[in-house]
This record gives sequence, C-alpha cells and structure tokens, in this order.
Amino acid sequence: MLNLAQEAHTAGFRIGTHAIGDRALDQILDVYEKLALTPFSSPSGRGDTGVRARHRIEHLGLPDAEHLRRSKALEIIAVPQTVFLPALGSAFRRYLPDEYIPRCYPVRAMLDAGLTVALSSDAPVVPDDNPLLGMKAAIDRLDPQGQPIAPEQAITAAEALYAYTMGGAIASGDESNRGSLTPGKWADLTILSGDPLSTPAAELLGIQVQQTYVGGQLAYEA
Repeated sequence: MLNLAQEAHTAGFRIGTHAIGDRALDQILDVYEKLALTPFSSPSGRGDTGVRARHRIEHLGLPDAEHLRRSKALEIIAVPQTVFLPALGSAFRRYLPDEYIPRCYPVRAMLDAGLTVALSSDAPVVPDDNPLLGMKAAIDRLDPQGQPIAPEQAITAAEALYAYTMGGAIASGDESNRGSLTPGKWADLTILSGDPLSTPAAELLGIQVQQTYVGGQLAYEA
C-alpha cells in the first residue's frame, strides 16, 4: 500500500482509500503519516511549495478517538455514508459487538475532531442514493426499523447540507468552482420544493427536485 500510495503522492495526486475497522484504519493512517514526510507536488506539475495533500479516507468506518485525532493531524478528508444507517443498520446490529455501535459512522465526532466531512451515498452500493435520505439519516440516524443507531452522533441539517455540498467540493478539490452559491462559481445547483434546513427530518423525503442547473444552464425540470 505504501509503495502504491507513494507513487500517486509524489506525482501530485490526492489519494482516496476505502477503510472500515480498526486494522484498516491503522494501516492507512500509518501509510498517510509516512507520506506526510514526503514532498507533495501540486497536480499542476509545477512543483508548487506549500500545497497540502489532503488525502481522503472513504467510509472512515468504526473509528475511535485516536483514529480521528490522527486524521485531523494529517488534514485527512472524511467521506462517510450516513445513508448506510437506514440501508444497512440491521446488519450493523446483528454482526457488530455492542461496543462498536457508537462508532458506526460517528459524524458528530468527526466534525468535533475538526475533520472536513463530505457525506456520500456510496452509489450504487445502496439502493437509494437520494442525498435527502443521507441528510435525514445524518440528522435522525434511524435504522430500517426506525430505531436510532448512536443518536449522540447526529448532526444538524445545516451541517449535513454543507457536507453534501461544500464538503463534497473540498473533497474533490473543486471548492473554487462549486459547492456554494458564490459569484464566480459554476452555478451547479438544484431548485427544491421545500427548504431542507427548516423541514423536519421525518418529512425530508417529501421534498422534490423541481429544477437542476449545470453551469447555470437548465438541465432538468420536473
């Protein structure tokens, strides 16, 4: 893993590694810590100095406090999937030891540790990749039976929306051109039938996409 990652790192590529569980997280953090000792060239190929690697961990599944501390020190971007709670929550309860349930995609702990979080659907692994379902799960953290999984790890609607928009842009290195409604950006946006910031979590899935714009041009209309 280190040899593969070293090749990408020294060429100026950000790395996204899928990791779930103690051993996987320990191994990839060990690798990323070694990479941090090696100069990182920007993707421009100009060898710019001062450019941060900002490598990613996809899922960042079942982390403990030490994993989060090490991730913050490396400025790693976390890409978890709260949508796994309604999609796979029954399996988590069936197969995980009780002490691991509080560590199921603990987004509150990730944010409190200072990590940049980009919420993800992980499509096509899950049957429903609706971002509003991911937002709902981040807020209410309900399993398929409607029972909460680690409710103390819930985040606010505003935090969830940011993680799905600006968080995703930061994770892909596109924060300068998308992720927010800001002059000079590309105007990739959707018009919704309701406000996800004021709609109760239980009603979020009733919100419909009315229009989608790509680069400021209408690409979809209901």
